[in-house]
Amino acid sequence: MLLYFVKAGDAIKVGVATDIKKRIGGMQTGSQHRIKLLHCIDLPSEKARLMEKEIHIFFQKTNLHGEWFRFTQFMFDYIENLKDNGLESHEGWLQKRYLEEYDEIVTALKIKIERDIAYGDFVSLEKLKIEINEVFEEITLRQSKPDNVADTVKEWIEKREKSFTPRDIYNYFGFSARHEKKNVCMILSRCEKAGMVERIEGMRRGVYRKITNED
Repeated sequence: MLLYFVKAGDAIKVGVATDIKKRIGGMQTGSQHRIKLLHCIDLPSEKARLMEKEIHIFFQKTNLHGEWFRFTQFMFDYIENLKDNGLESHEGWLQKRYLEEYDEIVTALKIKIERDIAYGDFVSLEKLKIEINEVFEEITLRQSKPDNVADTVKEWIEKREKSFTPRDIYNYFGFSARHEKKNVCMILSRCEKAGMVERIEGMRRGVYRKITNED
């Protein structure tokens, strides 16, 4: 049985089928979007259904209906990893991405609790609840960040009337991790080379303005 991923417009379907061509043909009938097969994996029937269920649960936050999910860069990267490294890389890849996204804040919380215990300042239940809620809010914020950062930052610049600094972008989108800030600087550099923005001369380093047709 085949575990498959197909794309239609801005949605991705994760399902299982014995005849993928027939299944895609059935989906294409009446669909306004071209159905594109992204990847499929041949598995024993029981394994295919278990993996299908596991993937549905993992991506349930972006579920549209049934087996259809909103297309995100994260999901696309996940599928590309399966194509490049096989199904055996499934858990390792998810663990790596989890650490990249949340390791900083989880580690900071652990260090604080261990320090409080070491100094005899045992964390009360209420204080621990506050700390955990703060971590949860940070994780929720990170999950709500744009999937395609480059395009989203460019759209923000297009709408921006005033001059701005990279920090304005960090604050607007809630970017705090080092790799996120570095990515923003790379995007601004590309925008500058493309003639979309320019640095303002005579002002402190890192102040940009959007280039308009009037310039």
